[in-house]
Amino acid sequence: EIERESTYQGKPLSYWLRSIRDRDDKIFLALDAITDLGPDAWPAVEELTRIVAEPFTPVRIGVDLNDVIAAKLSSIRLRSGAIDALTAIGEAAASSALPLIQWALAVRVIPINLDELKDSELIVDLITIDVLERMRVAGAVARFGPGAAPAIAELLKSENGE
Repeated sequence: EIERESTYQGKPLSYWLRSIRDRDDKIFLALDAITDLGPDAWPAVEELTRIVAEPFTPVRIGVDLNDVIAAKLSSIRLRSGAIDALTAIGEAAASSALPLIQWALAVRVIPINLDELKDSELIVDLITIDVLERMRVAGAVARFGPGAAPAIAELLKSENGE
């Protein structure tokens, strides 16, 4: 019996993986596909982990211009989609626990020049996003099961209060 590749919207997993790898215009649909396929999408773990582990430069409130902030928010949104997909994959994604925890602890917002800021809603939105990202990672790691234990053990030994 030939094992058939899982599909989403009529397209095989390999199609969606290529979209994620190439970061093409269907990437968010591809992340939805992985999330929908759940544990069957385990081949996506490495690529999704790579997205979460990419270097990130924090939003500098009062310094960054709107287009720079928009690009950084887009990067956070991409990581969020990758984390949601890893969560849906579950235990097979346990190898991503450490990069996810590092993302949860990353500094995403630095208030530099608040006197110049006219948009206080922006600060509230950014702080909300920051909290949501931490909660998203906590939920993901909880779904990884025993395979995430080594990363959690390292976290517990850390001197870093965060």
